[in-house]
Amino acid sequence: LQEGQLRAGAHSDYGSLTILLGEDRPGGLEIFTSDGDEASEKTWRKIPAIEGGFVVNIGDLMAQWTNDRWVSTLHRVGVPDKDACGPTRRQSIVFFHQPNWDAVVECIP
Repeated sequence: LQEGQLRAGAHSDYGSLTILLGEDRPGGLEIFTSDGDEASEKTWRKIPAIEGGFVVNIGDLMAQWTNDRWVSTLHRVGVPDKDACGPTRRQSIVFFHQPNWDAVVECIP
């Protein structure tokens, strides 16, 4: 592995919602978010996998639909630390939700 390498680079999803069931293994989902009192303090934060729990990401379409009241989640997937113990392979089940391609999507006032 090279320094700074990722399993999946930073991106947001283009649909309305993404629902993720992930495994509790090293090197997982990270989101770019405020990590302090000031909005300017943005950082990558690791999201722990909770047994039986789901992660729901807001997509770009939902941001547009809500007139940016809800913002899409910038996220990435990191690699395990070099000193990680145990299995490091990951398997995730993901559901991407979006309306039909011919649906009219207008901002909610």
